[in-house]
Amino acid sequence: MKRQLDELKHASLATLAGGAAIEMFDAAWVKVLENIMDVNTDSKKQRSISLKVILLPNDDRNMAKVVIEVPPPKLVSDNQVATQIFIGVDQGEIASVEHNAKQMLLFDPPADTLNLSEIREKKGENK
Repeated sequence: MKRQLDELKHASLATLAGGAAIEMFDAAWVKVLENIMDVNTDSKKQRSISLKVILLPNDDRNMAKVVIEVPPPKLVSDNQVATQIFIGVDQGEIASVEHNAKQMLLFDPPADTLNLSEIREKKGENK
């Protein structure tokens, strides 16, 4: 029995591929919201989600293949953090420190801070 066209459910974004387009969008939406809430990102920069629907009709123009894409959302990357390290040799091994070991410290380090030699002693790696 042939169905009348008005008896068929008209396709929409909500019905295509069983609602997959909306599910894909919702997943990207969550990623964008998480990125907005990340304090390591710039709050003033925009984020975006793209939803692409491609229709590829057949030669008779009575049917079309539909491809739905939600590429990864455009997020804001983490804020940059810069530092510098000093590289040298400590007891015959290459080492790096974030402060210049040859420069006097302005403040005493916390009492529980150990230097590289003390750490090796605790691990039993005396050289």
